[in-house]
Amino acid sequence: MSASRISSSASGEIRQIVANIRQHVALGTPEKLIEDENFVFQMLKLMVEDAVDTGTKTEFLRVLEDCGGDVLDTKSIDEVASNLFGIFRQYESRDDSTNFLIQLLITATTLLVNCQNIPQDPTASLIEILWSVAAKVNDVSNRRLRAGACQCMVQLEQTSPGVMWRWRDRLVQAVKQERSEVCQDYVTLLATVLYHMAGDIGMPESPVTPEFSPRSSVERMVSVSGGSGDILSAVSYIMDHSTIFTPARLVDILISLSGIVQNSPSISPTIFKPLMLHHMATQDPCLMQIILYLQREYSGEILTSSEEKLLMRRLVTAVNQKSISPAYRLVFLQWFQGYCQLEDEEDSSVMGHVREQLSWRLLPSVFDSVDLHVGKVSTLNICTQLESETGSEELSLLLSSLTYLKKLTVCTGEHKVAVSLYRCLFNIQARHCSQDIATNIIEICKTVLSNYPKLTPLVLNFLQCVRDQAADTVVYMNILSSLHNQVLSSSSEDVLRQFQFYLLVLKTSANEAEISPLATMKYLLSVVERAVSLDQCSWHLGNAILAVIRSVLLNHPTEGIFTELGDLLHETMQHFLDIDIQDKARFYYALLTGAADKKIRDVLSDAMQGGHVTEQTFSSLLPGSMNTPMRTELHQLKQPILKWERLGLQPEFKSETSFIFNNDMLSYMKWLDTLKVSLQITHSLQMLQKSQFDTLHALSIKVETSDIYKQHKDVHVACMNRHDSKQLIVELQPSLPDPASFDTSAMFASYKNDTYYCSLPTTDISFEDLLLPYPWTHVGLEGQSKSLFFSSLWDHITGCSNPKEGLQSVKVLSCPLSKLQQEWDRFQLGPEKTSYLIFLPAKYHLLFKVQERQDNLVVSIATDYWKILPHVNEYLCQLDT
Repeated sequence: MSASRISSSASGEIRQIVANIRQHVALGTPEKLIEDENFVFQMLKLMVEDAVDTGTKTEFLRVLEDCGGDVLDTKSIDEVASNLFGIFRQYESRDDSTNFLIQLLITATTLLVNCQNIPQDPTASLIEILWSVAAKVNDVSNRRLRAGACQCMVQLEQTSPGVMWRWRDRLVQAVKQERSEVCQDYVTLLATVLYHMAGDIGMPESPVTPEFSPRSSVERMVSVSGGSGDILSAVSYIMDHSTIFTPARLVDILISLSGIVQNSPSISPTIFKPLMLHHMATQDPCLMQIILYLQREYSGEILTSSEEKLLMRRLVTAVNQKSISPAYRLVFLQWFQGYCQLEDEEDSSVMGHVREQLSWRLLPSVFDSVDLHVGKVSTLNICTQLESETGSEELSLLLSSLTYLKKLTVCTGEHKVAVSLYRCLFNIQARHCSQDIATNIIEICKTVLSNYPKLTPLVLNFLQCVRDQAADTVVYMNILSSLHNQVLSSSSEDVLRQFQFYLLVLKTSANEAEISPLATMKYLLSVVERAVSLDQCSWHLGNAILAVIRSVLLNHPTEGIFTELGDLLHETMQHFLDIDIQDKARFYYALLTGAADKKIRDVLSDAMQGGHVTEQTFSSLLPGSMNTPMRTELHQLKQPILKWERLGLQPEFKSETSFIFNNDMLSYMKWLDTLKVSLQITHSLQMLQKSQFDTLHALSIKVETSDIYKQHKDVHVACMNRHDSKQLIVELQPSLPDPASFDTSAMFASYKNDTYYCSLPTTDISFEDLLLPYPWTHVGLEGQSKSLFFSSLWDHITGCSNPKEGLQSVKVLSCPLSKLQQEWDRFQLGPEKTSYLIFLPAKYHLLFKVQERQDNLVVSIATDYWKILPHVNEYLCQLDT
C-alpha cells in the first residue's frame, strides 16, 4: 500500500517535471530551471523514489551537468554534491543502475570541476567514493563503472594537479593487478599523476588525501626525489605493456609519459624506442602521429639516421596507399610536408634524403583527390631547389605534376578544381620566380579564359595575389598583357555572350599605366556597334563599358585617346536607352570635353565617391544652376480610377537586310540575329465612373518589363476626359519565348498640377501569345518550298549534338486530328495538314509532325529552345481535354 501511495502521489509531479525539463531543453534555456534551487532539490528528491525510472533520473542528471556549474554558487554545489553522494551510496549495490551511477559520478565531477574555487570537503568525499569504486580490481560486473570512476579522477587531477598524487602506490598496484580492458583507464590516471609529480605541478598543501592530513611542500619534494626509481619502474611497466592499449588511449598515455621523461633526467627517451620500432609500419593515423611526435620531440635521441629514413619511407608509402581514405592520406601528407620544411641544420642527412629521394615519389596520380593533388604539388614545390645542379630537371618535373589539374580544369571548368590549380601556381610562382614558370602560367590563364570566361574573376584574383606577393611586377604585367591581347582578339559576338567576364579583364588592364588604352577604346566601340545591331544594349552591358571607361579616365592621359573615347561615349549615350547609363555617359563626356586630366581624376577619385563632393566641384564642368530644384510631390491613389482592358495582340517582323533561303541553314541562323520581332498588344483605356477627376493631363502608361522583354516606347496620352475611350498599343520586344506577367501603372497630372499614379491590371504574355505564324514573306518562300524548308529545319534541329541548341520529343494525344487541324490552321504546311511550323520570338522555332496511330495521335516535337518544352506539354494537355 505504501509503494502504491508513493507511486500515485509522485506520478503527476514526475510527469510535470519531465515535461518542464524537456520544454526548456527544446527551447535551449535549461539554465532557467537550475537557477531555481528548489527545483534542483526537488529533482534530487525524486531521484530516491523507486517510482521514477533510471532513464528519467539520468535525464535529470544530464541537465544538471550541462548548466549546474554555470548557475549554482559554491554553497549550492556543496549541498547538491552531498545529496548526489547519498544517492550513489543508496544505489551502489544495485546491478541495474550502472548507467545511472556513471552519469551521477560524471555530474558530481563536472559540478566540482566547474566551480571557481573547488570546495575541499565535497572533493575529498568524491575522491573517496571514486576510489572505492576503482579499488575493486578485476571485478567483472562493474567494469564500466570503474572505467568511469577512473576518468572522473583524471579530470580532477588535470583540473587540480596533485590532488591524486598520494594514491600513486595504490594506482601502481591496480595497474599491475587489473586484467581487463579497464587497465588502460588505470594507466591513464597513473600517467597523469606521475607527469604532475615529475614536473612538480600542483598544490602540495591540498588536504584532499587518503589520510586527510596536509603535508608540506618540502615533504612532497623529498617524496618525489626519493621516488624517482619508482617513477622509472612505473614508466617501464607501462611501456612493456603498451601493446594492449587502443591507439586512441595510447596517444593520451604517451603524451603524459613524454612529459615525465622531459622532467626526469634519469629516464632516457630510448624507453620509447621498442614501441616506435614495433609500430613503424603502421598506417593507423593515431599511432603514426604519436611516433612522429616522439621523433620530433626527441630528435636524434631515439631513432638512428637510417631508422628515421625508414620512418619517412613508411610515411610516403601511407600517402600513396590507395586503400587508405583520402582524409587520412591528406593528414599523412601534411606530416611529411612538415619534415620537408625543417631546416637542414637539424639533421642534414635525413633532410637531404627526404627532399632528394622521397619527395619525387609523391607525384600526383589520377586516383588522388583534388585536395591531395594540391598537397602533393605543394610538397614537391618545397623540395624543388632551382639552385642545384639538377634544378632544370626538378623544375620540369614540378611543372609536369600540374598536368592532371590543368586537364581537369580545361575539360570541366569546375570552380573547385580551378581554385586548386591556381593555388598550386601561386605557391610555385611565390617560391620559384622564373621565366619558364611565367610562360606556363600565361598559357594556362589564356586557355582557361578562352574556354571558360566565367572563371575570369578567379584568374584576376590570382594575378592580384601575384602582384601583392612579389616586389617585381614584371610577371604580373606579362600575364595581364597576354590576357588583355587575347580579349582584344576575340570576336564581338563572343564578348557579348559573356561580356561581364571579358570586360573585367579590360577594366583590370585599364588600371595599369603600362598598357595603352587606345586599342581597348577601339575594341569597345566595335562591341557597342555590334550590340546595337543585335539589339543587346542592356543596362548591365552599359555599366560594364562605363566601368572600363572610368578606369581609363582615372589612370591614363586623354591626349592620345580623345577621339576614340569621345566616339565611344557618344555611341553609348545614343543607343543605350536606360536613363542611368545615358546620364553616366553624358557626365563622362562632359568631363572629357571640359576638364583637364588632373581635374577628371580628382572628380572620379575614390575620395569623391563617399559623398564628399560638393556642387562647386562641378560648377566649372557642367552648365546649370547650383540651386536644388523643387521636386513635384507624387500622390498615390489607393483605388483604381482607370479601366485597362486587353483587346488583342498582333506580331510585327522587321529585318534590316533582305534574305532568300537557299538551303543554307548557317546563313539562315545568322539572318535571324538581324530579325526584330515585336508584340503589339492593343488595350482599351477608359475612366471609371467613380473617378474623382473629370480630366487627366499628361497621362503615361508604364509597364514594368524584365530583361527578357523590352518596351519599345512608353505610352502617352496628352489629355483624357471622363467619357473618353482610348485604344493604346503597348509594344514589347521579347528576346526569349518565355511567358510573363508585368505590373502596369498610370501616372497623370490633374488640373491643379498635382501628380498622381495608380495601379492597373497586369500586362500578360501567355504561352499562346508566343505561338506566332512563320514570317514567310521575309524569307521569300512559297508553296512547295515551305515544305522543303520545314524538312531542312527539322533535320538541323534534331541533328544538333547539344540539347540546348536542338531537342526532339514525342507526345501522345487522344483528341481527334480535326481538332488540331482547326487549332493550328495558321501554322499548317501542305495540303495534308500534318506538319506545322511555329515561330517563337525572337529567333526560335517550334515544329510539329502529327501521325494517326489507331485511336491516338502521335505528335513529334522539335525545337531549338529546350526550355519551352514544359509549356508545350501543358498546352498539348489542354488541347487533349
